[in-house]
Amino acid sequence: MRVKIILGFVILGLVGCGGSSSNNNDDTDNTNLATNFETAAGGLVPLMTSGNSSISKDELSAALTYGADSGWSSYTGDSTYYVLTDVFGDPNVSPAVVTKIRVLLDQFASRVGEILSTDALLDCTGATAFSGSDEVTIAFYGSISNGTSSDRYFDCLAVTTGDNSETLLYGQDSSGIIRVVQMSDNTSTNTEETGTRGDESNIKQVVYTTFQQTTESGSTVLYIDLQYTQASIYNGVDGSFTSASDNVVFKSRSRITGRVVLSSSSTVSDGEGDFTVTKYDQGVNQDSSTYTEVTQTMGRGQFATGQNSIFQVDSTAGGLSGSTDVFCIQQASSGTPTVVDSSNCTAYETAYVWSSDFPFTLSPSIPTNFEDKSFFAGNDTDLIANDGSNFTIPTY
Repeated sequence: MRVKIILGFVILGLVGCGGSSSNNNDDTDNTNLATNFETAAGGLVPLMTSGNSSISKDELSAALTYGADSGWSSYTGDSTYYVLTDVFGDPNVSPAVVTKIRVLLDQFASRVGEILSTDALLDCTGATAFSGSDEVTIAFYGSISNGTSSDRYFDCLAVTTGDNSETLLYGQDSSGIIRVVQMSDNTSTNTEETGTRGDESNIKQVVYTTFQQTTESGSTVLYIDLQYTQASIYNGVDGSFTSASDNVVFKSRSRITGRVVLSSSSTVSDGEGDFTVTKYDQGVNQDSSTYTEVTQTMGRGQFATGQNSIFQVDSTAGGLSGSTDVFCIQQASSGTPTVVDSSNCTAYETAYVWSSDFPFTLSPSIPTNFEDKSFFAGNDTDLIANDGSNFTIPTY
């Protein structure tokens, strides 16, 4: 499977930030770490694009429905295949909707690379030392663990202000695990479809990720848990965010978690994990009536070339409403995954796909039953609220 993402990783000693590590790499290794992060994270979702073009209906037509022989055709119809495009589409194709999972990967990979280039030793260069308490409050996620007084998870705080303000927490604990939280809440002038969306947009976003790079049996291995929540809220034709009756809202929540083994040439030789994208759209039709559409895409399996995985699409979009088939695919080296027999995928429904224990605790935990709706369950209450009331960036 072709992979793209930056899951860089540093196993470096923390100097002056409240954490410590016995792992030490030189600065050159950090560049490779950032590149490895991108490669590994991209390796945990199936490649569903061809070249630089967005996914097309024809490219999606060759797939096998696992559990329902005729189910796949409903996802490749002229009026519904955009549902998968919005999840798996190429990040270089416009419009780059926020639900495209590879847009998320590219954006966060770039931010991780910036951190590593500015603060290669993770000693808070260009940031402020942050000790915090045993728990730290994060926008949307609430209180999460911050290690112990002698070994904090988040050691550094960086706050930028202006048109693209951001609050960033990051650090590395004594076992070499890196954690990054990126939060932003920005309001700007809207120039897109102002007649129905209004003249301002408010974009709220938080990325919360935990990852580690290590060596196992002579190979570079990365463990990743990347979570992302985003909302784009437009003030509507009345020009007010507070009177939300005509606000236009686009929201998404994604998670990518798993274990990736890299080859000697830094490509994915083995990748096993889970991913999910929950997409909520409250838009405006051409007749100015509003609509609400929710799509949940979930996947599990092994995603390197030739390996098998399953994924499920559950959407209220048009003819997809009520269709919750699970599809079994095999990743090709490029283009669309190919048809495989369903027997290749049954094991992924009842067990975690990774073969080795994670070096850190996945939070929240992931149910083992793929067909259970609690597997990466997503609904309106699991997303940023339409009025943004559950999203406040803390002042540290």
